[in-house]
Amino acid sequence: MTSSYSLPSILRPQAALGDFQDFVKREAGDDAYLDIPRKLEPKSRMYRIAEYFQSANKEEFGSVPLTQGDIDRFFTDSPIGTYRLGFWGHGVNSYALYLQSRSEFSTVFLRILFGGVYEDNAEDIAEANRYLKNLSEILDECEDRDIRIEVCESMGYGFYRLFTPDGVGIEFEESLFDRADAITRFKKMMATFAVEISRRHEMKMFFDDDHGYRSWLNENPEGFVLQTDKKARAKYIVLHNSLCSTISDASENYTHGKYQKICAPQINPLVEWANEVTGGEPTKCKFCFV
Repeated sequence: MTSSYSLPSILRPQAALGDFQDFVKREAGDDAYLDIPRKLEPKSRMYRIAEYFQSANKEEFGSVPLTQGDIDRFFTDSPIGTYRLGFWGHGVNSYALYLQSRSEFSTVFLRILFGGVYEDNAEDIAEANRYLKNLSEILDECEDRDIRIEVCESMGYGFYRLFTPDGVGIEFEESLFDRADAITRFKKMMATFAVEISRRHEMKMFFDDDHGYRSWLNENPEGFVLQTDKKARAKYIVLHNSLCSTISDASENYTHGKYQKICAPQINPLVEWANEVTGGEPTKCKFCFV
């Protein structure tokens, strides 16, 4: 949806927001308004890069993450200071409002259903505003606790990633967009995050790090190891002791490819981790548990 007319000069943030809200009103009625949280308002001048798309950077429209397949690229490649606001879509009912923002504390990708031929645009804006009110509370709580957050809500698909200041993180792959209990659910995420970070002072996770893994085995000969896929699942999570030959042979690569190792001096933290993350009990290795 590139623009077919001469794009205007630089817009001040409030003027850019005004243009965006005028478009929302045109699609959903004179009373319609997307209530963007203060933390997610533009902080600097904006360039119009397409008829209904504006950005803090003067860039080509083709570089903007727009589809589900672009989400990873947004979170890995967008620098601090990224800000985009707009509307885009294709077909007859796959249109959406976009808000893409990256700051020191938060990275947010919102792709909100709006503008399709068969949509109730007024109800879509009302639902979006209910979510944005919750998101504002979520962002405030994370900043108050010095937690970095990555948020993705993209037309039914969502995830929330929480990080300590030194970059230790946990991902919750679920959408809170249309949940009536979104804040309650997020508080449970925060509680799980706190417990997990505390546990990681005992536990060590290794992937793509055989040197670190073998060093841990040497330093903890009476410890325990979980082997599982990098995306842990209940169907494959095996508990070993540190001396088990199946997970300690120096000639093997144990933390590369699709596997990871979670290690701890005691069994209990590993079993609790397996229950919380996968919903299942680890299987004990038949060679080292007899």
